[in-house]
Amino acid sequence: MGQELYHKCRDSLHRRRYERVEMHSPATVIFSDYAEKPVMVKDLSLRGAGIETTFPLEASQNITIRIRGPKLDKGAAYRKARVTWAREEEDGWWQAGLDFGIDNLLQFSS
Repeated sequence: MGQELYHKCRDSLHRRRYERVEMHSPATVIFSDYAEKPVMVKDLSLRGAGIETTFPLEASQNITIRIRGPKLDKGAAYRKARVTWAREEEDGWWQAGLDFGIDNLLQFSS
């Protein structure tokens, strides 16, 4: 229990270090088998994103997300991410939090 509480507190503090930008932008999740599924990005920061999906994701699952936008080089950015949490909503949608990891911070700034 103590270890679990430590990780929750550490993760909570870590999550809030980066400013989030609210958005409503289509994106694509790419799985390890190269299957692709559409998602909606709800918020984005240098360290991660909040997404909505029509399918479940599993916590700790590794994915790649392709985010499209007019201000991105070549119209899209690809980021490796780890699903940090996922939950089902009442209306059949799922919400999930993605962590890009510290290694991806430099990719956004270059």
